[in-house]
Amino acid sequence: RYLAIECKVISNTNKFFSEEEIKQLLEFSDKFGAEPWIAIKFDYIGWYFLQPKGINKTKKGYSITLDLAKEKGIQLKELLKCYAIAYGSDGENIYRTIATGSGNG
Repeated sequence: RYLAIECKVISNTNKFFSEEEIKQLLEFSDKFGAEPWIAIKFDYIGWYFLQPKGINKTKKGYSITLDLAKEKGIQLKELLKCYAIAYGSDGENIYRTIATGSGNG
């Protein structure tokens, strides 16, 4: 299982994406057989991960609000747990390794 993640860090509660940005993520993911994800880090709140099919379509592209991220997104720990379960782990060691930067996970 491979993940293609487009990461953005924002200081407000709304992020807009052009149709081209989403199209490129989907094409890249398809080319490499990966699942497309968008990761948004809201200042002082944290990361949320969403799949492109779950984000809002606008007249000029797409948008992700903090409310949408909380409603439809998952946090890093949940994403890693899903990924780890597919490979026979509980995800806690992977999360600890990433969170602490240690290689002992």
